[in-house]
Order: sequence, then C-alpha cells, then structure tokens
Amino acid sequence: MASFLRSSSLTVLSTVGVTVCGLFTSVLTARLLGPEGRGLLAAVILIATLAARSAQLGLGSAFVYFVKSRRAGPMAVLLPAAASLVTLAAAALALLGTHLSSGRGVENLSWLTLLLSALMALNTFVIAVSPLRSDLVFHNAARLLPNLGYALALLPVLALGLHVELPWLLGVQVLAYAGVNVASIVWMARARIWSAEASGAALGVVEFVRYGLLQHGTVLVGLLVLNFDKLIALGASSLANFGFYALAFSVSRMIGSIQDALSTALFSRYAGGSTQVLSEKVNFVFRLTFVPMLLVAALGALLSPWVIPLLFGTAFRPVVTPFCVLLFECVVGGASWTLAQRFVGAGRPGLVFFRQAIAAVPVLCAIPFVQGENLFVTLSYLMLAGAALRLAISWAMYPTVLGEPLPTPWPTRADLAYLGRLIKRQRSA
Repeated sequence: MASFLRSSSLTVLSTVGVTVCGLFTSVLTARLLGPEGRGLLAAVILIATLAARSAQLGLGSAFVYFVKSRRAGPMAVLLPAAASLVTLAAAALALLGTHLSSGRGVENLSWLTLLLSALMALNTFVIAVSPLRSDLVFHNAARLLPNLGYALALLPVLALGLHVELPWLLGVQVLAYAGVNVASIVWMARARIWSAEASGAALGVVEFVRYGLLQHGTVLVGLLVLNFDKLIALGASSLANFGFYALAFSVSRMIGSIQDALSTALFSRYAGGSTQVLSEKVNFVFRLTFVPMLLVAALGALLSPWVIPLLFGTAFRPVVTPFCVLLFECVVGGASWTLAQRFVGAGRPGLVFFRQAIAAVPVLCAIPFVQGENLFVTLSYLMLAGAALRLAISWAMYPTVLGEPLPTPWPTRADLAYLGRLIKRQRSA
C-alpha cells in the first residue's frame, strides 16, 4: 500500500499541475479570443480529442493488463504497431470530423487539427501504456508536460500584452505534443517497457485485440455519453454560445482530478493481481473520495457566481449555472469510474461496457427533447443524470454480479486512521 500511496500522490501532484495549467490557459484564451474565438478553439479541441481517444482501440490498456499478468507474447512488435495504428487512425478520424464540421470555420484549420489529433493520439497511447511502471513517473510526465509547455509559451503573451491569433495557439499545442512524444518514444525504447518475466500462458494476438476492443467499447460509449452535450451545443447554437458551454465543461473537469489520479494508480498497481486485494483498495478509494469531493463541488458551486466573472470576464457570466451542475456531474462520474476499476483491473472490461451501454440508453433517448432557451442548463442536468445512472449500475453490480457487499459511500474512522498511518510512514521513510 505504501507504493500505491507514493504513485497516487505523484499522480495527484501532476494532476494539480495539469489543473493549474488548464485553468491558466482557459482564462488567457478566453480573454484573448472572446466568446466566439473561444468557441472555435473549443470546436477544434473537441474534434482532436474525440479523434485521438476514438482511435485508441483499447490497445494501451490491453498492453498493461497482459504484461502485468505475466503473459508471454510478441510485445516488442505489438507496441510500435499499436502506436502507429492509433496515430494514423486519429488523423483519419480528424479529417472526417473537420469535414462534418464544415461551415463552422474549422475547415480553415484542418491541417493543424489533423496534426494535433495525431499527436494527441500518440500521447494518449503513451499515457495508457506507461502504468507498466508502477511508480507512474513517466506516466505523470507525459500527462503534465504538454499542458505545461503550452502554458509556458503563453506566459510571454500575458507578460507583454501581445495579441495572438487562433492558429498560433494551435501551433504551440502541436509543438508541445510533438516534443513530449519524441521524449516518450526514447523512454519506451530505453526502458523496454514491454519486458516482463513471463510465467503465464502464451498470449495470442486475437486475445489481445479482443480485450482491447471490449475496453474500447467502454471508452467509445463513455466518449459519447461525455460529449453528446457538446456535439448538440456545437450543432444547435452559435460559436459564442458553444464557447460558453465548452468553457463551463472544461473548467468543471478540474474537480475530478483527484478521483482520476487515484483510479489510474489503482489500475497500475493492482490490475491482473488478486481480485480480493483489488476490491479492498477500490472500495477504500471510493469511500475516501466520493462524499468529500461532493462537499468540494458544493463549495465550488457557491463561489462560482463571483469567481467565473472575475477570472474570465463578465461576458462569460452565462457559464455559471451549467458549471455548477457539471461540478457535481464530474464528481459522480469520477466515483463511478473508481468502482469500474474493480472490473477492468480483474480482466472483465465487458461488464463496464455493459454498464456504459445500459446507462447511455435513457440519456440518448432524451436528446430529441433537449431544446429551447435553457439548452445548456438542460444539457448539464442530462449529463448529471447519466453520471448518476452509471454510478447506480456500478453499485448494483457488486452484489448481483460479484456477490460482494455494496460499497460504502463515505469514509469510516478506520479509513481515516489508516490513511494517517500511511502518510506518517511515508514521511518517515
């Protein structure tokens, strides 16, 4: 547990860094570009992000699971092949995305969008396979450095009061991802991350791909559930209004950083091992984060009517209401993903896919009825309903599928005492 605490602490610290960089760049780009320009930037980032994540095919997670399970296989060949595949697939999907978004101004930035998508896809793949090293040092570097590089490049703009255009901002992001990806390739080659003592049965390519596709099915449904609101907002409103909603969503994600970091550490440390230990640690992290993070979300919602206009300007005041709702959606969704590690880490990603698919049905059925002046508020509430449904299904799967007790949603005194001992032991070490 001490190694888990070290790796999760490092992940939390890097996530704080990503959060600070993201907040800084969000504030500066909002003030530089205004609502409409920020909306066009958000549209490009949305296309690049969806293309990069849709292209992963679950191959990174499959790599981690089977290497951690000590399965023998052609890992040295599978790794570069998978990296090349996801990079090319992302560029193709981005090309499709820019074509479907024609008329919004994205087509004028098509080459930058394709480059950014391909580089983001490779970075996402590296992040997915880097938990092969349980210390998560490079995992966190790969997450933090593109955001840090982008933020540092914007510092002179802020200091000198320069005016920059959207292509320049996208070009900086392309260069940041390119630099980190070169370092990532060198690291993977030198560390030979595919190397592990094989003691299990031989791994077939079909089995490898099957696990990846099941995991990817979960990711695809999750991408749809987490982005249908932005796709509707982009298609049904002006770029300025889309900029309002996209900003509310991106800033609200910052509250989920701790839950996301701990979920990553859980998978890295316990995937492919004892299911009893995995279940204990997942429940511990769930208890330790769910209710406390809900309280943090409540505090953020109370302060947002003053903080949002102060940071982004009075033009972004419409962000406040959807932002408040999306804060709670982020925490509930993060809790659901924490519980999902029990299934993914035990080699049963199909159960998480089943959960995602079932939870998506009622939310997607409600989309035709989402319209009117309160479009963005309605979308945010629909997102919250979907997150709550995913959490409820994950909860119910423990006694019905696993035969285990329902996870307790709040920390116990024993949890807090145990955490205190771990922190004390870590400091003394």
